Amino acid sequence: MTSTLDVRQISVEYLSQGQPSPILHDVSCTLPQAQRTAVIGESGRGKSTFAFAITGLLHRSPSIRVTGESLFQRQNLLALDVDSLRGLRRKEIRYVFQEPSESFNPLLRLGTSIRASLCDGWDTERICSLLERVGLAEPLRVLRSYPHELSIGMLQRAAIAVAVAPEPSLLIADEPTSALDEPLKWQILDLLEDLRSSMQCTSLVVSHDPMLLNESVDQVIVFFAGRIVEINPNRPLRAEALHPYTRMLAGVDARSRLHPPAPVGCAFHPRCPLAKDRCRTELPDLEQTSNGTWVRCFYWKSTTSGS
Repeated sequence: MTSTLDVRQISVEYLSQGQPSPILHDVSCTLPQAQRTAVIGESGRGKSTFAFAITGLLHRSPSIRVTGESLFQRQNLLALDVDSLRGLRRKEIRYVFQEPSESFNPLLRLGTSIRASLCDGWDTERICSLLERVGLAEPLRVLRSYPHELSIGMLQRAAIAVAVAPEPSLLIADEPTSALDEPLKWQILDLLEDLRSSMQCTSLVVSHDPMLLNESVDQVIVFFAGRIVEINPNRPLRAEALHPYTRMLAGVDARSRLHPPAPVGCAFHPRCPLAKDRCRTELPDLEQTSNGTWVRCFYWKSTTSGS
């Protein structure tokens, strides 16, 4: 299967007073072309760091060390210069961020901000058509409004409109529903999928919300403690989850989510119902199963046998 992005052994460390604090550990995966991938996990488990690291948004900071490769259109994004990356982000790789209110200057009308974000050739009629495409029924009023005069849902739709305007090859949405109430969450997720499908682009949706585990996506990547613990393709994850942590998120084995990751062995072992002595000292590899799922667990077969 053709991929849009090949991630190879990406690791990220934050540096504080010269001391490294590891955030991601040798992460490898692929984003299949024209498909939808969801990245799931609790807050603070490395999901957003992953989304930003793989597109070169982190590696130029002096306080962050990023290693590995992220191949997009046969180019390693981590080896490109600033101008080349900026060119890719202008058209090929676009983002929808967590807080829609931060996507626009609060002192400017939305029309001014949107025009500044788009390339030349976007007249008012074309921008209005773009806003209508994302479900904003009164585009002229939206363009005349300041951000505080619009609802959070309307601002997120406007931010999505700016992101998809150049019809990118890769659309990354980092926690796009976290600021929204429940009905709006589904509307925004449906909108993102409708746009992805019509553009035939690849999308990566990052979320801590386990409801995405039951969404119809092409691939789910589950993070815990900066590592991928499961990659599950083409099946409803609630029914097919293999890793104990994924099953907990899906509500199959609901448990407390307050315990920190273990520093040695499998990071999930303090909360895992399957944990044995070796889990406390050894780190399992990411193993591919016969049905195409990847899982990082010594005893994942117990989740399928019911034992």
